[in-house]
Amino acid sequence: RLLIAEGISEVEEICMIDVEELATIETLDLDRAKIIHKKACDFVKTDNYKKIKWDRYNLDDSLLEVKNLTAEIAISLKARKVVTVTDVADLSRDDFKDIVSDSIDCSDKEVDEIIMDARDVVNSLEVKES
Repeated sequence: RLLIAEGISEVEEICMIDVEELATIETLDLDRAKIIHKKACDFVKTDNYKKIKWDRYNLDDSLLEVKNLTAEIAISLKARKVVTVTDVADLSRDDFKDIVSDSIDCSDKEVDEIIMDARDVVNSLEVKES
């Protein structure tokens, strides 16, 4: 409740705040702020968190198979009608970066890995279907 009263409504917001700033919240000392910060940052890296975000934003489950594709990136892609793993696999690096550039900073290497992994997922799905 303390965090909500401070305007923090998402777990990932805790990770964006300096531990020292968290410690300024009423009743939180530095040690407790460090624990909360670490637990929040660890949680946002889990598959469970990823699935929660997928469900909240009604993202295509096939995208869950794409490594390094965060919910934030998937939400940006969905806003531009890129909603399936096949849609991602069909993108070029430039197209991908044009879509997500306003909201997310991705290196060329990260983008290439996401696209190539999406292509691998599509290929594995096609093999399973045949």
